[in-house]
Amino acid sequence: MIDVTLIGHFVVGQAVARQMVAQGTGGAIVNVASTSGHRGAARAIASASAKGGILNMTRSMAIQLAPHGIRVNSVTPTQTGIPVAGGKSREDGPPPKNIPLGRWGRVSDQANAVLFLASSNADFITGIDVPVDGGLLAVFPSE
Repeated sequence: MIDVTLIGHFVVGQAVARQMVAQGTGGAIVNVASTSGHRGAARAIASASAKGGILNMTRSMAIQLAPHGIRVNSVTPTQTGIPVAGGKSREDGPPPKNIPLGRWGRVSDQANAVLFLASSNADFITGIDVPVDGGLLAVFPSE
C-alpha cells in the first residue's frame, strides 16, 4: 500500500517535475489523496498513512517547485458510486448517510476538480487540497 500509493505518487511526480523543469515552461501536477488521509481509518492504517503522506508531499512539492512555475495540488475524493463486488454500483443502493450532499460521488466530480487545478484558471493556486467529498470532511466524525 505504501509503495504503490505514496511512493508511486512520489516517483511519478519526481519524473514529471524533472521533465517540466527541463522544458522550462512550468506546469501543474495534481495528486489524488483520500478522506482517510485527513482523518485516518480503522483497519486501514497503511492506506490512511499513505494518503496522509500524499497531502504533505503535495505541499512540499508545491514549495520546492514554485520557483520553476510548477503548481502542485491535490484532490480528496470520498466514496464514489463506482461498481463494487458483483458489478453493481453503489448508486444502485441507498444514498450514503454520512455525506451531507446525500449522494455518492461521481468520477466526473473528481475529474472536474483535477481539470480545474490543471487549467490556467488555477494559475495562482498551489499547495492546496480540494475536497471533492460532498461535505464529508465538514461533518464532525461522531455525527
